[in-house]
Amino acid sequence: MLGTTIAQDRPFQKDPNRENTNGVDQDGFPTDSDDNASQSGLKNGKLLDDSTKNIYGPTTTKYTFEKNIKYNQPQYYVIDTLLDNLHRFNYVDKNKNLVQDLGNIGTAAMPVFYELPRTIGVSSGIHIYDLYFRSSDEIKYYDSHSPFTNMDITIGGNGRAITEVSYSRNINPNWNIGFDYKGLYVDKQIQSTGKGDRNVLSNAYDIYTHFQTKDRKYELLANLSRNMHKVNEFGGVLVEDQTILSDYFEQNADNILEEAATQELRTNVHIFQQWKFSDLIQAYHQIDRSKQENTFKDAPIDSAFHDAIFLDSTGTFDRVDFHTITSEQGVKGDVGNLFYNFYHKTRYFDMDYNNIHRDTVDLETKGFEQYGGAIMRLQIDSLTSISGDLEYLVGSNYQIGGLFQAGRYAFGFRRMQYEPSFIEKYYYGNHDQWVNDFKATKVDEFKGNLNVSFGKLTLKPFGRWLLFNDYIYFDQQGEPAQVSDLQLLNIGTEIQTNLWNRIYLNIYGTYSSVQGNNREAMRVPELLFNTKLYYQNIVFDGNLQFQLGVDTHWKSAYDANAYDPTIQQFYRQDGFSLREFPRVDIFANLKINRGRLFVKYINLLKAFYEVGYFASPEYIGQINGVDFGFKWAFYD
Repeated sequence: MLGTTIAQDRPFQKDPNRENTNGVDQDGFPTDSDDNASQSGLKNGKLLDDSTKNIYGPTTTKYTFEKNIKYNQPQYYVIDTLLDNLHRFNYVDKNKNLVQDLGNIGTAAMPVFYELPRTIGVSSGIHIYDLYFRSSDEIKYYDSHSPFTNMDITIGGNGRAITEVSYSRNINPNWNIGFDYKGLYVDKQIQSTGKGDRNVLSNAYDIYTHFQTKDRKYELLANLSRNMHKVNEFGGVLVEDQTILSDYFEQNADNILEEAATQELRTNVHIFQQWKFSDLIQAYHQIDRSKQENTFKDAPIDSAFHDAIFLDSTGTFDRVDFHTITSEQGVKGDVGNLFYNFYHKTRYFDMDYNNIHRDTVDLETKGFEQYGGAIMRLQIDSLTSISGDLEYLVGSNYQIGGLFQAGRYAFGFRRMQYEPSFIEKYYYGNHDQWVNDFKATKVDEFKGNLNVSFGKLTLKPFGRWLLFNDYIYFDQQGEPAQVSDLQLLNIGTEIQTNLWNRIYLNIYGTYSSVQGNNREAMRVPELLFNTKLYYQNIVFDGNLQFQLGVDTHWKSAYDANAYDPTIQQFYRQDGFSLREFPRVDIFANLKINRGRLFVKYINLLKAFYEVGYFASPEYIGQINGVDFGFKWAFYD
């Protein structure tokens, strides 16, 4: 919804590749000042120098998001050309280590701290690859003037590579087209037969267009996204004695699984249209057709890993297909400083398991959902606003939220009641089966943050408190369970300061606590810290800008959720603690003309110790090595 949650990091609800260059996050909250780029206005779409030649570059190429148009907050942002956090190229680092994965790029991932779901209606419940799919609200729509190409290439150590290419051009001043491509080519860390022996192979692309009439009475935004994500599952490191930690980090360590693999295909077609009759009255319609096809296979079956076999003792092939078609139509407008939006939404869903027949299951696997909703935003002055939203799923669930922003501080609230996912209610696979009659989950979320400066010191404290009823999680047996009387408190701060001359220090720290009679259902680290200490300078008459620094991450030991690739869920476990081991990276970020590049040595301490850190139970973290990458933009 519009501007109704606080700027605590939400790694599973935004594309980690999106750079915040507008000074606010996706919920309308101020972001780090060192991650922001300034806006630029152009006269007649051209920028002229003293010789009257057209100059195309980062300030002439601008982009916006659909939400800016849909919610009547028109704004274009210039291309990010900063060095800050350039070396943080993988998904965990980009999300401030608030993501737990399996120790390699592109593997199954979950947020370290609970995040509200995107919908109050039905869902597949398989979200482990959400992080790697770019949804329609994360597509950048450009006004590029000249053809714009951006290349982002990372050649990570130990056979980890990421390739991203974007291209956009204006057909005319009112029509732009473009595409994005992203490929993940990630080799295995253990039991690798050599270069090209993949742990993850992923190819994703999107194509998009933005058209508006000269009088801007009609506007169209459309995109198509597709991602084929393949993962060779190895189940973690196989050791005989878990108390001997060094066994996990042996070069010839064994896999638990040998032939298991996961594959997920996601596609989404999105069309948004709006008609502007006046500032007071506008109408819009948007439609999405989404598909998620997820499979797990294992042959021959490893009987030591799978504790049950229900269907086929020679091999496993479990598939879950989830399809939706969502149509939303609404009216909106501005009455003075008040924005309003009323809408109706119809959502068709179709869920299919390959191992069952629909007529044998007492479960509504296909049907329609009807929603109604409203959004309001009152802009009191340039820095102060009050917004709220309400959505109701006819016959069942709802959500309501509000947000107050005033300059350097913001407070928000959200109450949500949402449907249990399909995989939580019913599953019929070769190794797991259950039927549950769960109640809808209810959660109250209170959030707030502050941004204050004292000379060279900037403090950004934040807080988040959640209260759960009928919370669903996966227990020690890897089966869904439901509990109430559960609370999560998360408080912390960001600190940015100029220590001396050109030396800077950034700190991000959180304290978290789970309370209630069923607090064991949720496991989080009590303390989590990220620090970045770096030296920054510009030399050679402004032709070379660079940063040299040290990045560290540390969190307190806790029994993190383990991962079951069969059902593709993280579940609660006891006895395997993610130990307190600081990850230390040293980096150099450089900018030469319009090119930016980085060199980084990851996990420095592993070079001096025979043990390292764990990303998840049974899965070691990234081993030490050298990463290199560059970004280069072309504007003609």
